[in-house]
Amino acid sequence: KKKKKTPAMKTAEDVIKRILWDHDNIDQKCLTVGYIDRFKGLQEKPFYGFSWDNIVELDYYTFAIPKHRIEYFKYKSEIVWHKSRLIDNVFGSLNGGRTTIVDVIKSL
Repeated sequence: KKKKKTPAMKTAEDVIKRILWDHDNIDQKCLTVGYIDRFKGLQEKPFYGFSWDNIVELDYYTFAIPKHRIEYFKYKSEIVWHKSRLIDNVFGSLNGGRTTIVDVIKSL
């Protein structure tokens, strides 16, 4: 028997695009980004505190991070996407089951 291939986990970039695209249903003020700072370690900052434009085009005073440094996204207090724990409750891939960000918002 062939093993059923698990779908690949969506990336932080995918999550950002979904949040920006679905701004009518996802309140960006309720989102927090957990990211790895090279000097301070794990940090948190509100989603709206970042510039999500291409990092190479930004000036020195605009706060942005490389997407690969993002470790998780939280909606209110609920982790909805976590890279190292393989949790995806934004799109419902992997260990997130079929739960999506819309389901999480409705449950809180």
